Amino acid sequence: MTEDCPEGWDFVSLGQITRKVGSGSTPRGGSESYQQTGVPLIRSMNVRFEGFTKEGLAFLNQKQADDLKEATVCSDDVLLNITGASIGRVTQAPECMDGARVNQHVCIIRPLHEIDPAYLSRYLASPSVQQMIWGEQYGATRQALTKGQILDFQIPFAPLNEQQRIVKAIDVAFEHISSARSHLSLVPMILKRFRQAVLAAACSGRLTEDWRNGNAPESGESLLRVLLDEKKKVFEARQHGNKRYRSPEESATDDLPSLPESWTWASPDQLSSAEDQYSLAIGPFGSNLKVSDYRADGVPLIFVRNIRSGIFAGGRTRFISVSKAEELRPHWVQPGDILVTKMGDPPGDGCVYPEGHPLAVITADCIKIRISPRLPDPRFFVHAINSTLLRNQMFKITRGVAQTKVSLERFKTLALPLPPILEQIEIVKRVESLFRLVTNIEGRVELANKRVQYSTQSILAKAFRGELVPTEAELARREGRGYEPASALLERINKEREAQTSSNPERKQGRTKNKLAAAKG
Repeated sequence: MTEDCPEGWDFVSLGQITRKVGSGSTPRGGSESYQQTGVPLIRSMNVRFEGFTKEGLAFLNQKQADDLKEATVCSDDVLLNITGASIGRVTQAPECMDGARVNQHVCIIRPLHEIDPAYLSRYLASPSVQQMIWGEQYGATRQALTKGQILDFQIPFAPLNEQQRIVKAIDVAFEHISSARSHLSLVPMILKRFRQAVLAAACSGRLTEDWRNGNAPESGESLLRVLLDEKKKVFEARQHGNKRYRSPEESATDDLPSLPESWTWASPDQLSSAEDQYSLAIGPFGSNLKVSDYRADGVPLIFVRNIRSGIFAGGRTRFISVSKAEELRPHWVQPGDILVTKMGDPPGDGCVYPEGHPLAVITADCIKIRISPRLPDPRFFVHAINSTLLRNQMFKITRGVAQTKVSLERFKTLALPLPPILEQIEIVKRVESLFRLVTNIEGRVELANKRVQYSTQSILAKAFRGELVPTEAELARREGRGYEPASALLERINKEREAQTSSNPERKQGRTKNKLAAAKG
């Protein structure tokens, strides 16, 4: 790192200010050898930027722990993930982990007393270090930091008092950020409840109660009679000979809430288009559609994953040939059709297949409804399908079933509210307006979350540029006193290390060997 140091600071290698840097290993037998209790084994999953987590903590017996004695953790050690997708994640070991061990994916960094562990941990989490870690590993098939790389990390070494003030300032700032993040995390659930409240009001008539007071359109009952008469006429016009006309399945309306006087209940079977005998269908199953039928292009398939509450989720899909699609004509979907999931917990997410999309084929566990062209907007029924009103009915008809799937026969008899046509149009207009407001708020929350994330990185960057708190040099001048700059502190550390090496022949011998080896290299 080449940036300038604040006054009184110095850049040093991590190796100059640490007493221990090293990782452990996985005990023989791997995860199957772990115990329910014993000596904790810290793995990469336990090391988080936001702090140490005990979730997924493994345990060793005493023999396994003794074999990993060199990887023993002391409280306040800095723990750094050095391999895999979580490389660079860093935190401090809490007091309760004193005596624990680490595996080969976690490196123990034990600083000298002259450097605050929290200061070091937060610096390793800062943007400059994280960019360096990921930058050095760019293009590697498996990311990994070596001990040599870690020892060479350049650390901005500030006077100890200043380190502690920086840590305190970071902690105060992070408390505010954590509070903001906590409040923001509540918003999605609030908005989800608001959406459900809007749908509940829409499907019960409360949303348009004021509108009905000034309007007297035809009733839902008369609209339903028109739909049923049309179905019968279309059937008879097709000259089905002696085949007897079957009335559409009626709704099961037991235990359902009351509706406004001008509304009625109708089943999906009653609301489906009379023009198409396949207007209400489920996806093909079994040998009708196999994975071997999939192609790289052709007629797109619609899967359960594409159907979200109120939203058609496109993206990655599969295709089948045109000839195969011809075989699956009953399962065709066109823009304006309603799509419903027939599985889930609970099942029943619904959306409209959007305009501009090509003809497609639904797969197993999907239901399509092509409503009568006399009905003005399929979105009204999608809103009803996504409301708790229908979810509760779905729950009842799947309760006790081994797999929570809705059969087409049961789906046909679900009860959907049917207001007069003009009121359907008004309801859709009001719901869509309120949902646009929700979407706008969701966008602002997403932006706020990005700002919070940026604030975290910005605070760390400022802290280690000496911009978060007054430097020790500034305070010393204000107060008319002296201070020990980092260069003097580092000189003292080096002298103490030289003295320890001189008094320990084995260390001295080892150091001489290292110098000779370096000279030969």
